[in-house]
Amino acid sequence: MSMRYRVRDWGVHFENSRSRDYKKLDWVPIPNKHDGKGYRRLIALENGPALFAAWVLIVQVASKCPQRGVLADEDGALTAEDLAMKTGCPAEVFAQAFDMLCHPKIGWLEVEQLAADDPQSVSTLTESVRVLTASVSVVPLNRTEENRTEEKRNKGAAAAAGEVRPAKALKAKDTGKAQEPIPVPAELDTPETRQALEEWREHRRQKRNRLTPIQESKLLAEWAAKGSERFVAAVNRSIAGGWSGIFEAEANGQRPAQQDDPRGNRAAGRDYLEMFGGTEQ
Repeated sequence: MSMRYRVRDWGVHFENSRSRDYKKLDWVPIPNKHDGKGYRRLIALENGPALFAAWVLIVQVASKCPQRGVLADEDGALTAEDLAMKTGCPAEVFAQAFDMLCHPKIGWLEVEQLAADDPQSVSTLTESVRVLTASVSVVPLNRTEENRTEEKRNKGAAAAAGEVRPAKALKAKDTGKAQEPIPVPAELDTPETRQALEEWREHRRQKRNRLTPIQESKLLAEWAAKGSERFVAAVNRSIAGGWSGIFEAEANGQRPAQQDDPRGNRAAGRDYLEMFGGTEQ
């Protein structure tokens, strides 16, 4: 069965302002907290330390893949045997790690079904996840956490089976047509720009301040004259600063003072929000 593994929320947990400036990494930032539920559940297993070591190796290998965070190279998806050959860690440890790290109560890895597979393979994968969930003993959650985890598990099973979530179906019905991707101006159209733009969209989604199509179109048009390199650097800087707008570095390394409070003057604030894709509240 053809599948590949993706590190969940790679851009959130394993990238920072420095790593985004490099096309190829020979290091990767890894969170160092040990109080998360996923870590405690994994390390409590009989072979938990070995599985955690495999997880660190997975992150390191994923940081060097063509698409960071996705376990695949030019030859296709990486298997447990491929990882064993690259790292020297036994393949059976990686195979066990794949199973446990995809477990809903840990959820550090996601499984992607490749397009060439038939629907029966997807059903088989969903059934495998269900059996694993029922058979693996992990640290119990309280009732509220159990309900929340069950809801996530049901959504994940629906996605794996190719079902469309009701919210998306309603949106498609309201608009009448699928939203077409915003064209990237030729002056900005590079792989680095597209990656930075996707990270910017995700940054805005996580801040609950999504870009509208017209905002994104105007944003790209504004930056077209400045070029891809300046756009990528500004996006990385703005994500690292947690800003809702895209700013270039000033001589003193700070944002322009008048932009820190765009609502000080309402007319200037509206211009600021329109230029940088913000939302006036």
